[in-house]
Amino acid sequence: MLLLDRVTVKLTGTPSKGHYLETLPEAARRRAAEVLATGAQRPPVSAAAKGLTVSASFLDFAEGTDQPVRFERGNVLSGGRKSRAVDRETGEYVEWELPHWQSPASYYCLYSTDGAMICTATVEQETIDLSGDGMVGLYRVRVHRIAAAGAGETWSEVTDASSAIVSKLADFIAAFLVDHAPARHSAEIIFDFGGTAQ
Repeated sequence: MLLLDRVTVKLTGTPSKGHYLETLPEAARRRAAEVLATGAQRPPVSAAAKGLTVSASFLDFAEGTDQPVRFERGNVLSGGRKSRAVDRETGEYVEWELPHWQSPASYYCLYSTDGAMICTATVEQETIDLSGDGMVGLYRVRVHRIAAAGAGETWSEVTDASSAIVSKLADFIAAFLVDHAPARHSAEIIFDFGGTAQ
């Protein structure tokens, strides 16, 4: 039991279930209605990996390691910045965006030091309990699309898994997910360009 005394609660409004369902195509509406009715979780990502896979562990960020990209916890509830993974040399950082708690897709956005967006990655992400203790053991992230900023206001799609931006994003996403002492989990980041979120 937790007793809360003199606590300020901030409520955030979201569309009602009925309104949310009305915005979906018919097939997706039926699936979402079933999930909402049963309280079940979204089915996990099931397709096999088609591209580059990068793995990371909490051991990569253990005390004494000198990783260039590290996690920094934010505090948006008190008006501060969001949590992010930051490159300590360049100042570039990645933030995670979830448009809606029921959305199958979320986004990792890479920014320069001055806050200009460098690229955005559309991902499907799931958490897996490996030990049966109710705790996250593995984050599995499937990257379906990367859009990179070009000259002026142009954007281009990254389709080459050997591109420098791909390895840079992998480092940032890994730090964002597993650099959380004393948590002991891992991440698997799969670059599956052209896939779609289920």
